[in-house]
Amino acid sequence: MNIKKVNPDRGLGRSVPPLFAHVEIYFVQKDCTSEDAATFFRYYKERGWKGVKGTPIRNWKTVAGEW
Repeated sequence: MNIKKVNPDRGLGRSVPPLFAHVEIYFVQKDCTSEDAATFFRYYKERGWKGVKGTPIRNWKTVAGEW
């Protein structure tokens, strides 16, 4: 059995902080605009990639899905 480890830095976009390009691609795939992606990215970048209660975000896609 060949088990492949997933490297989060290879474009899967789960690492925090994410690259803006990953955020933009995710938002466009969800039928949102690049401006929505930029607003999300700026908002969480200014907050230090922390959630509402101040805890670090572990998976930005989960947060973006609720945006």
